[in-house]
Amino acid sequence: MASRHERRAQPRLPLPLRLALEPLRGSGEGTIVERTWNVGAGGLYYVTRPELIPAASHLAFRLDAPNGVHHGFLPLHLHGRGEVLRVDEHERLPRGLVGVAVRFSRPLELMAFAEPGRTAV
Repeated sequence: MASRHERRAQPRLPLPLRLALEPLRGSGEGTIVERTWNVGAGGLYYVTRPELIPAASHLAFRLDAPNGVHHGFLPLHLHGRGEVLRVDEHERLPRGLVGVAVRFSRPLELMAFAEPGRTAV
C-alpha cells in the first residue's frame, strides 16, 4: 500500500529510458521524444517542457531498453498505451520543466526491431 503522501498505488524505479510518445485520436501532433523519470508496473513519469505536453490525454508510446539489452542483435522496445493523469510543477524539477504522470491502459508488449530509428508505435 502506498503511503499517505504517495500518489501511485505501485512502486516505481528511477529508470531513465528513451520514451517516444504519440497522441491518439488524430490530434495531428507528431512523435514527442523524452526520457522517463521513473517507471513502474502501472505507469511512468517523464519530464518535459510545458509546450510539449500532448493535447490528447490518451497516448501510444515506446520505451527503448537500455543500451546493451538486446534480443540477439535486435534492440528491445516496450510498446504500450496510457492516459495522462496529471501534470506537476514542483521544486524537484529543473526550472521551466513539468512532470507528466501516465497510467498504462493495457499491459506492455515486448518487441524487437531491426530498424533502430523506428519511432512508430
